[in-house]
Amino acid sequence: MWYSDAVVWASKNGIAAGITQNTFGPMTALTRQEMATFLYRYIQSRGGGFMGTWMFLLDYTDRPQISDSAYEAVAYCSMNKLLVGMDSGRFAPFESATRAMGAVVMNRFTAME
Repeated sequence: MWYSDAVVWASKNGIAAGITQNTFGPMTALTRQEMATFLYRYIQSRGGGFMGTWMFLLDYTDRPQISDSAYEAVAYCSMNKLLVGMDSGRFAPFESATRAMGAVVMNRFTAME
């Protein structure tokens, strides 16, 4: 498949993990919190991210729905305006990330570097 090299790279570099040890799930929709997590792991791999002790309270109405494992990534991406909430005041962690969202996030990220 056309994405195989990218999947192998992301897996080897700790950016993305599969659904199981032997299944990656490339046809499964990526959620907004997963997008934040993948981006944050990449940022951390380059020496970025939160350093030391930090506290950033998310002000989204659906904050309790954000997975504990994704909270730091969502906080960082929100604080840096990489991936922000919806007009309704929600983050919508389990909604699918669209290609358009991905393009906006990557544009913001490359402008940040």
